[in-house]
Amino acid sequence: MLVAAIGLVSCGGDSQETAESTSTVKPQPKPSPAEQEKELEEARLAEEGPRLPRAEFVKRANATCTQQRRENLDSLAEYRREHSELPARKLFARSVGDVILPGLLFWHDHVRILSAPRADNAHVEAKVTLWEEELIASNDRPYSFDTGAELAALFAPFNAFARSYGLTDCVVTAGTFPGG
Repeated sequence: MLVAAIGLVSCGGDSQETAESTSTVKPQPKPSPAEQEKELEEARLAEEGPRLPRAEFVKRANATCTQQRRENLDSLAEYRREHSELPARKLFARSVGDVILPGLLFWHDHVRILSAPRADNAHVEAKVTLWEEELIASNDRPYSFDTGAELAALFAPFNAFARSYGLTDCVVTAGTFPGG
């Protein structure tokens, strides 16, 4: 008898749940394209943070490049002390592959992390990608550079952009890494 009562209670619960689940649900209106775009933009902002105004981006990028250059020069000085027995040209060629190019890659990554202004983002991203491509190309032949001028020539397209955009501390010149 107790078993039959438990069965009835459980059946009663099921029929109530079934009645609720078969009730009609009103469909939600589809968001307009403008609302969808706004939602996507809010999601992007939440993911990558707000974009910097151009002046702030330039200020931070230049500060980043200055700091990264300083760190790269410190690593270069230490490398040269450790390998002082090498002739100057050979020392420069080795330091390009062992210190300078890896340091420039970190430099590049730090600039890329910054959020360029929305209106300029595609252009900045394209030029920073150009910088990355030059780094990758030079990594294919890291010890083939005899002078700083040869190394800097790789970055001429990026340097033109950097100067025009105000990223003057991000320019890679023959004098950026002395000794070549």
